[in-house]
Amino acid sequence: MVDSKCIKISDRIEVTAGLALRGAAPVSDQGRYRILLPGSVQTGEPISEANLPFCSLEDPSPRVLLVPNDLVFWGRGDVRCAVFDGSPDSVILASPLLRLRRKDKDLLPEFLALCLASPSIGSQIGRNMRGSGSQFVSKKDLEDVEIMIPPVETQRELVEYADLVQQEAKLSVKLTSLRQAVMNAMLTQTQNRQTLH
Repeated sequence: MVDSKCIKISDRIEVTAGLALRGAAPVSDQGRYRILLPGSVQTGEPISEANLPFCSLEDPSPRVLLVPNDLVFWGRGDVRCAVFDGSPDSVILASPLLRLRRKDKDLLPEFLALCLASPSIGSQIGRNMRGSGSQFVSKKDLEDVEIMIPPVETQRELVEYADLVQQEAKLSVKLTSLRQAVMNAMLTQTQNRQTLH
């Protein structure tokens, strides 16, 4: 790509580990904060606090609070990443999740999510996975990942294209389901006519 730059993630992004919880997550019916646990991170799906459980913790360190456009990374087993689009300083990031926060604005978080989910970066991440049982990517290994950064406009175009591809895939699944439902209705109607004669 024209004018693309190769960077290490640590050059442009601050990577921070989530809050290490001792025992069960401190989930409650209400509270000032909500908590983001690993199961809530799905690649390509923005994260909003509306669907997250409340947390009983008070006064967490600012380093574990999410702000809009933070990228949340899950690097255990299957790699998942998603952009946080909720309210600032209202959600606590739980370990083993990692938060990626841009140091400058010429890197779109959605583009970074696309990169981290791509096969080429995925293989780079896979080579760095550790652990004999449940494999994981360490904060340091993620910081050392290299990615190509094109100009912001190109990043936007790639993100828009990826969104369209994802929408097309969802519509294709829906269309297939509707076709099957129409076929089933036609068969049922045909069988009912046969029964009446």
